[in-house]
Amino acid sequence: MTRDGVVVVIHDETLQRIYGVGDRVQECSYADLLSICSSRQFPPIATLDSVFDKFPHVPIHLDVKAHDEQLMQVVMMAIVVMTVVL
Repeated sequence: MTRDGVVVVIHDETLQRIYGVGDRVQECSYADLLSICSSRQFPPIATLDSVFDKFPHVPIHLDVKAHDEQLMQVVMMAIVVMTVVL
């Protein structure tokens, strides 16, 4: 989850391996992530909401790697909202 509370779909805790930037995802705002992606001509990092919107009828396996109560609450709420919308 970004500093401003956006749940993003990314494997690593930092941007080093893919983007060559040592920043931790949780220390960046989503706008920061978009700027980093854009400056390196990469597609933007997807948000969990955008994945649910794009694939509403596809079963999705979520592997939340962070042990963060706030993150888990936000993810669970996104799942509930997505389920109610369907």
